[in-house]
Amino acid sequence: NLLENPMAAAYEDYTPLVLLLAMSMRIWVSNNKDKFTLSYRVDEGLEALIKNLGGS
Repeated sequence: NLLENPMAAAYEDYTPLVLLLAMSMRIWVSNNKDKFTLSYRVDEGLEALIKNLGGS
């Protein structure tokens, strides 16, 4: 399980889930950007993660 034991979560098995989570987190951060001191940096990191996982 990704949340309980991330070290044992195989890349191939969990890439679709992690991609979906990253995309959802990016929307969540955007909707709550006033709560973050550097929301653009968080967004940049999530964007890079999404692209590295094959998303757009």
